[in-house]
Amino acid sequence: MPTTHCSAVPTSNHTGGVRPRNNLPRQGVGETWPSPGDTRAGRRLAQAGRMQRRPNAAGHSPRAARACDDEREADSAECRAAPCGHQQVIGVEWQPKPTGRPPMAYAPLTVTRRECVTALASAAMFPALRVTAAEGKPMRGAFMILSTPYTAGGEVDYDLLGLEVEFCDRCGVEGLVWPQNSSEQRYLSRDERLRGFEVLARAARGRAPALILGVQADDTAGMLEYARRAEALEPDGMIAIPPTTATSLDDFRSYYEALCGVTERPVFVQTSGGAPNVVPTVEFLVSLAREFPQCGYIKEEHAPVQQRMLALAEHRPNPITSIFGANFGRAWIYEMRLGTDGVMTGGVMYADIYAALWELDQQGRHDEVRDLFGKLLLMLNLDNLIPGVRLYVLRKRGVFKTLVSRRGEYSFTKAQVDEIEHRFAALEPHLRA
Repeated sequence: MPTTHCSAVPTSNHTGGVRPRNNLPRQGVGETWPSPGDTRAGRRLAQAGRMQRRPNAAGHSPRAARACDDEREADSAECRAAPCGHQQVIGVEWQPKPTGRPPMAYAPLTVTRRECVTALASAAMFPALRVTAAEGKPMRGAFMILSTPYTAGGEVDYDLLGLEVEFCDRCGVEGLVWPQNSSEQRYLSRDERLRGFEVLARAARGRAPALILGVQADDTAGMLEYARRAEALEPDGMIAIPPTTATSLDDFRSYYEALCGVTERPVFVQTSGGAPNVVPTVEFLVSLAREFPQCGYIKEEHAPVQQRMLALAEHRPNPITSIFGANFGRAWIYEMRLGTDGVMTGGVMYADIYAALWELDQQGRHDEVRDLFGKLLLMLNLDNLIPGVRLYVLRKRGVFKTLVSRRGEYSFTKAQVDEIEHRFAALEPHLRA
């Protein structure tokens, strides 16, 4: 049968500054992404025409193509001007496709005429398929759970909540999340949460960080109300703490299944905070993500955290897409060296520091990561010594106007203020906003 040479596949050894290392298969630039055939929509396409796992015309996954345009991910102008050689590899470290040619040479991709015609016909049959999770903003890096600001009278300060987005954007973080436990979400009313969704959706529109809206509730019915409103606002993703009323993993599965019936956006599954006697095992998370690809994004908080991360990584990039740490990033330096995809934590007051740590790690500057992380730990360790220190720093940096919290009242002695200021001074040369 006659053959047709379609777009060439580039074979550069450029990796866009993201190096696979250690135990976890990396994703992002040079990532492996789920095949369209692994989604329900993709399986429908596969029935009409033959689908193959291939990079796009520039040799990227959709996410990697955009990441390569970002100067923090691309090493050179040449990378942005010419196609890169990101290849798809399942469960192993990325390697450029061997061709025996110099870097940036092209290896012709050969398909039959029938395959080309069938692929075109399939595209024409399904022109309106929804955007999949893999085509959104990269779910990697420093994701800050926004703190909820209050007026002196104890009402949510929505103006400051919106300005928090601008602050974090200037700090350089990759994602914003609200509301979660660090946002005092259990102290917020239904109406406050829904209005906050709207404020943040407006504030985040057109900005670089991904917006993740928290839609958790004690049961499925409550979660669906938040999820439907969030979906209408078109965030970049959602997160849901498991239901507290569940009595089994089947209840967890039904909860996330219902959520995936509302959205095809990335859904972060948090592994803590749900029913205390129901453990979301690694096997459960993998099974859930295999059935519902939206749920391939894990915020891992269940002990033993790092061992579970390694176990999840054995199933990355498909069906597990991203693995995030939490707990204020106290173990992040270790988790970055393992190769996890980021941190999702309450840390707006130190947002620029978390952003810098991620960038330094991606550049391979591990000694600088260690030194900066040590300075951050000086502040994180104050959490147990001086209650309310985070509110103090938020007000000090102009993010908040008050020290009001619905968890309690906070005030500081002169000795406490002196200690906070002394430790914070070590971070000041690294601040961006």
